[in-house]
Formats: sequence, C-alpha cells, structure tokens
Amino acid sequence: MVGSTSERQEAPASGKLPTPPEKPMNLFQASKPTSSSTMSPSSPWTTIYHSESFRLAARVTTACFLASLFVLCCAPEPRAEYPQGVWVYVTAGVVTWQPTPDVASSLKKAWHRTVGTMLGGAAGLFLGAISLAVVELFGTLAQVIFMAVALVLTNFVWTYLAVQWGYRSHYAAVLGNLTTGIAMLSFYHEDVEESWKTGVFRIVNITLGGMLGSIATLVVFPVSTQHYLETKVAETIQETGKAAKLVLANVGEKELTRYDWFHHPKDILQDEAHETYMKSDAKLDSSKSVVDLLDYDPTFLRLPTQQRHELIQTMNVTLGRIQRMQASILILDSLIRSRSISEDYIDRELCLEIGDCIETIMASMAHPMSKGEDPKAGAAEAALLHIGLPKIRQAIVYIRKMYLIDNQFGSASEEGLTGQALEEALSDFEGVDVPDRSRLWERRDGFFYRNLELLILRCIRLHRLRTITKLYLYKLAS
Repeated sequence: MVGSTSERQEAPASGKLPTPPEKPMNLFQASKPTSSSTMSPSSPWTTIYHSESFRLAARVTTACFLASLFVLCCAPEPRAEYPQGVWVYVTAGVVTWQPTPDVASSLKKAWHRTVGTMLGGAAGLFLGAISLAVVELFGTLAQVIFMAVALVLTNFVWTYLAVQWGYRSHYAAVLGNLTTGIAMLSFYHEDVEESWKTGVFRIVNITLGGMLGSIATLVVFPVSTQHYLETKVAETIQETGKAAKLVLANVGEKELTRYDWFHHPKDILQDEAHETYMKSDAKLDSSKSVVDLLDYDPTFLRLPTQQRHELIQTMNVTLGRIQRMQASILILDSLIRSRSISEDYIDRELCLEIGDCIETIMASMAHPMSKGEDPKAGAAEAALLHIGLPKIRQAIVYIRKMYLIDNQFGSASEEGLTGQALEEALSDFEGVDVPDRSRLWERRDGFFYRNLELLILRCIRLHRLRTITKLYLYKLAS
C-alpha cells in the first residue's frame, strides 16, 4: 500500500517535527525526458526548451503564412481576386492564438468556428434565397422589410436557444448568429451571382482557415492537453503548499493586513500569504477549465475508453481535494487575521513546523511522472501523523479542559456556543469588538486546531492519491 510505514521514514523520537531543507526538491525542473519519463509522445519537451511566447509566435506565424500563401496561390494575379479570402487568414490566426498553449484549445476553437459558420451560413443562404424571391415579386422595399424582420427573428431565436440550452458563451452559437446575418445581408446586392459567392465562400474559407490553423497547432511545437493539465495541477499543488506555509507562519504576528484592507485603493501593504493564496485559487480555476479540453486532445483520445474515464475521474478527485485544502487554508487565515485566537493556547512553533512539512509534501507532488515516493515527503508525512496530529489533539483536550474550568457557558459541550454567535465572531475582521469577545477565545482556539487537523489530513490524502496516480501514469507511459 502506498504510503505505508515500511516505505516512509520514521519520525524522530525527539518529539519535534523534522525541518525540511530550505529549498525543497523540485522534481518539475527542466530535465531532458526519456521514453519512460514522458506521459505521452505529444512533445512535452517543448515546455522545457522553448518559452511559451516563442511557441505561440511561431505557431501563429506559421498559420497566417500558410493562409496568405493559399490565398495568393488561388489568385496569382492582382486582378484575379479570391472571393472572401481574408476569412482564411483571419480564421487561421484566431484559431492558433489561444490563451493556453495546448493542442486541444486550438482544435476546439477551429471546430466550434467551423460548426457555427456552417449552421449560420446555411441559415443565411436560405433566408437570402427567399429574399431574392421577395424582391422579384414585390420589389426592393419588400426585400428590405423581409430582411429586417428576418434579422430580428433569427437574432432572438439564436440567442434564446443558446441561453436556454446552456450555450450562452459557446463560440459556435455566437458565430452562428453573426454568420446568419452576414450571409443573408450579402443578398442585398444587384449582382445575384456575387451574393451567392459571398455567402458560400465565407463558409468554405472559414473551414479552410480552421484546417490550416489546426495543422499549424499540431505541427509547430505541439503540447498535449493531458500533459499541460498535469503541469497546471502540479503548479496548483505547489502554490497551495506555499500558501499553507505562509498562512501558518502568520500565527502570532501582530501587524497583519485585515481582509477589509485588501480592497482599499490606498493599500500599500504587501501581504505575501494572501497573494500566494489568491494565486493558488486562480491556478485551481485555470486547471478546472482545462479538464473539458481533454475531449479535443488527439493523444488523449487514443487511449482506451476505460483509461480515459479513470484519468478524468482521478483528476477531478485531485482538484476537489486541492479545493478542500484551500478552504481549510482560508479558514485558518481568517481566524489568524481576526486577531481573536489566544496566544496562550496556540503553539506558534508547532504551526511553523507543520507549515514546513506541508510545503515539503506538496512540493514532492510537483512532477506528475516521478517514479516512487520522495523520501523527504515520506518523512514529513510520518512526522505529521505521529507527532503533529497527536500534539493537536492534546491541545484540543487542554483547551476543552480549561474551557470546562472557566465554565462561562455552563457546559463544555459543542452546543455551549450557538452557531450564530460563532459566525458573528468569525466574521469580525473589521476590528469591531463583539460583546464579551474574550469568552469566545477558547472556542475559536479549538476551531483553529480542528481546521489545522483537517488541513493535515487533507494534505496526506492528496499526497497518497497523487502517489498512486503517478505510479499508474508511469505504467501507462512505460
């Protein structure tokens, strides 16, 4: 079993948590991969040897060059203009210029742009053909009225159905709506042949531009979406570990930035703990958005269906556990910044040591394909299990005992303090004193230690899940 006592280093008998090295081992540092250390043959080496800006510039340049070359070859003479040729160039550039460097983001944009253009173009050509019949029967004014009414109806129907069916921000829905109007308005022209040519070639050229952009994405420094997602998750885990360490390092600090100051325009304080937590939260949201792109990753789609489902399920569980860790960090940060936890009960040295161990464990998960378990992380996990958690439990028992002696609430049970009173106390981040605030210290201290205990357990669960996942991916790549 992964993470068993025989595989981990034993915690020292001194009762003190071992201090990890000042610079934890970063297994995601650039190192030339071999066939057994890469997750897929989708060139993760591009992440190491070329910057993201260089890759994007090369990819966009190649796509636009191919598009312009296609248009110029179709119209070698200046007078022989290729109809609607600009849309080949525009689509190739739009498809390749994506916020993420992976293959699936470009292929998804190309597919949605093509589908939206085809559906919208077909609807626009159909309405345009009807407008030609209207102008022959009733004249130009009737055609204008028909087009105006058709535009209103198509825009309303497209938008309503897109929102109703959950495609409000879907690129194909937006482009289909716009293309319908563009294709239909092209028939408001004296030259009927030119009208048909405009509508048809727009559909053809956007499809060609999407194909050229997809080719450039697959050929010029391609990055697998699966590899990119693993990289984002590793960065999120590492940033979350840093946030946990910095937040716990704030225990006992007198001058801390309160939450109400973060939104003040004149705030000049640099709060590293809060900034690191916000970065980890942003990275988590970014990782979640990449999961849906796996359905467009060719290298991922080559895997058997069962393996794909297992990998997606494991990734979702991993992201969920990271989110729970961040929730625990946020609660601890809130309690620390409220300045209402008692220094008599909170052990600052213990919090610092726990923060160092958590950062070491999280840093060990940085490389998705590292073989085996990092011994430093194993020692840190053993220390948390055999020393850190027992100390926390002792502190909770001690706080309860002192709480019972004081007996201000008449009972040491969990119902001694109402949920509403506790909520009001925990939301006191503006420096406004709650009546009898000192009476809530014991309960807040216990609440702090309980959330610290949750943070440790969630960190260990995430570590063991990642260890199992890394071994599974290693077998797949081998």
